[in-house]
Amino acid sequence: MVVRTGFARFPSTDYKTSNHIIAYLDILGATNKICNDNDFSFLNYLNMFMEDAIEESGGGIFPHKEKIFIKIFSDNILLAMTNSLGQLRYCAPEQFMQLKEADKQSDVFSLGRLINYIMTGDSTNYHHQFKNAAEKATNENSLFRHTDAANLLKHIEKTIAYNLKAENKQQILDKISSKQYDDDIETYISELSGEEVCKHLISCIKGFPEILINYMKQEENHAKDIILSIDKHYEHLCKKFENFDPIANLMYLILQENTIPYVVKELAANILVYIAYTVNRFFAQRLIESLQNKGIEPLLEEILTGSY
Repeated sequence: MVVRTGFARFPSTDYKTSNHIIAYLDILGATNKICNDNDFSFLNYLNMFMEDAIEESGGGIFPHKEKIFIKIFSDNILLAMTNSLGQLRYCAPEQFMQLKEADKQSDVFSLGRLINYIMTGDSTNYHHQFKNAAEKATNENSLFRHTDAANLLKHIEKTIAYNLKAENKQQILDKISSKQYDDDIETYISELSGEEVCKHLISCIKGFPEILINYMKQEENHAKDIILSIDKHYEHLCKKFENFDPIANLMYLILQENTIPYVVKELAANILVYIAYTVNRFFAQRLIESLQNKGIEPLLEEILTGSY
């Protein structure tokens, strides 16, 4: 049984600029019906009601590309106007660049952003246990995304199954110790919070700095996420002066890598300088001398020699 109110609730507002309700669909067991709708018959039926409600709310005239916010509760569905920015976050880039209709690949992008929102409350925040799946799903190039939602689901299920195996932690640490980089290691690092990355470094886990560098070299976003996370957390986690040394060592390794983006190296240089001359760690000062002797990009050398 579906009961629809086609017009916006009072006070009535201009639907082109308002964020107010357009329609309210009361559907008994809406969530269950949608979840069990294997042949999409219910969704097709529901779509017709939504289109009718939207058309009536605009007096029979409604822009083709207008964005509608849809909120599904247990027994009802709310349709409301929203500004385009809120919806753009879930829309694949090719739909705007090429004015394309949604396809399987653009649906995967939207699902990836939705996963972020469910896990963090922010559609653009990838710091959660399904980071790898969400990053792949929302790749700007559709060719590098999952082929469809089923493929994305398999990736998520694989991550869940992996995390359920308690013995994996020791296996991972063994791989890190032997500097063996593979998909399991990449998944493990991607799921570490910024604080956990810093704690791993401070604990001087054998092989971790080298593994972390390898991870950062895989993708530009990896490098940026790691350096920003470290910059945010390392100062308050370094309880002793010697705790700063492994952080400085990682910055030293980053500055020697040609494949790591300059913006990441720039921040690494600033962190190294801070540890060397504000914290006053001789270990970090010797690392700076080593970089100068080996030769480093002029702009980075300026940071190392002129920021203290």
